[in-house]
Amino acid sequence: MYQHRDWQGSLLDFPVNKVVCVGSNYADHIKEMGSAASVEPVVFIKPETALCDIRQPVAIPKEFGAVHHEVELAVLIGTPLKQANEDRVARAIAGYGVALDSDAARSASGL
Repeated sequence: MYQHRDWQGSLLDFPVNKVVCVGSNYADHIKEMGSAASVEPVVFIKPETALCDIRQPVAIPKEFGAVHHEVELAVLIGTPLKQANEDRVARAIAGYGVALDSDAARSASGL
């Protein structure tokens, strides 16, 4: 099970919950992926089970095909937020990190 750690590897006392992601927010990458820019941010959620420690190996079965990866800015929110303004969000940030986001999509024949 994943647990947050600081840059020295010490465990942090923050519960792990869901990962809220914002996509389609980088113009060059949108163009590279052949997508259309959205007026509204694209928000999606990944479950806690999608997280792993950087020291854990990541195994991707070959039958899933090509793997797409992106290096992301991770923001650890230390207090619950709901309909928060910019000031409340800034005060809730407990830390920053680097995340590697990857996905592998099955080919059309494997669906």
